[in-house]
Amino acid sequence: MPKLPESGLYRAIAARMLEQRLRAKVSSEPRFRVLESGIDLPVLDEAERMLALNEWSSLSSLAVDPDRRATRHYRPDLIVIERQTSRAIIVDVKRSLSSYSGNRQLNHLKNRMLAAALVAPQILYTEHQRTMVTRTEIAILDLADSRSSYGDGIFGLCHLDALLGMPGLAADLQQCRVVYRAAVDALLREIAIGTFSLSRLTPMADSDLSSGDAALTDVDDDDDLGNGTKRIPQHRRAATMAPVGLARLHPISASA
Repeated sequence: MPKLPESGLYRAIAARMLEQRLRAKVSSEPRFRVLESGIDLPVLDEAERMLALNEWSSLSSLAVDPDRRATRHYRPDLIVIERQTSRAIIVDVKRSLSSYSGNRQLNHLKNRMLAAALVAPQILYTEHQRTMVTRTEIAILDLADSRSSYGDGIFGLCHLDALLGMPGLAADLQQCRVVYRAAVDALLREIAIGTFSLSRLTPMADSDLSSGDAALTDVDDDDDLGNGTKRIPQHRRAATMAPVGLARLHPISASA
């Protein structure tokens, strides 16, 4: 039986639902602290110039003073702090990377995230309850598994368990997506039958809801990059510089 057409609104709501589910699951893990959403990290021109002139592997020796005027900011979807190691993972959640043409756009996004990561330890320490960070990593999470390349900081849903060391996390999000899709399909069919008397429409008893799922494989969401001006108070004291790099897969461990 054919599936009902999917709208951009359907995909947007599904992606937001998965992001909220991810936040809730990671927040419930005692090993992690998930910072509140809406944190704007300055993207300084100086930081981007340093990224253009240096290899990412040498970023641990670079220092950027965030105590200046910033005209651009980057707002992560998630900032996850590992309590034991004080490692911070800056996560950008995408519905799909299938709309990204080539590597230029992705490299631009990664450079912006890395530029923000260079000042993240100071910002988190001075403006967010003295949060200490020993290392900052970035991760682009592709909910559609359309372009996974974890060596380049791009992680599909299939890598989520190893990225955070939480077995079963990816399966939980997949199941959440299946349940959501089934509920939406049932509601749309009920509306269609009641409104248009389309009696030939029947429930998708034979549909494989766990298959590919095109709900998240279309247009990507806009990047959350503000353009306001933010003045960082002069009285702040910068935290110790922390190494910056791409997030890595870690051995999966049982939840505490």
